[in-house]
Amino acid sequence: MLRAPSSHITGVKTPNCSSCERLITPGEDAVSFTCPNCGKITIWRCELCRKLARRYVCPVCGFEGP
Repeated sequence: MLRAPSSHITGVKTPNCSSCERLITPGEDAVSFTCPNCGKITIWRCELCRKLARRYVCPVCGFEGP
């Protein structure tokens, strides 16, 4: 029976940026916060979208933020 290397982790879901949809990598200068309007969903922002002040939209209430 083959075993996965000990550094291989399964079942971990990495977040996507709410602006550009890119996967957010561990160690990246990203942020997460609940929607300022409804508080029902976590918004993730990657480092680049934060620097460029790209818009994000809450999929629950439609709130748009920079």
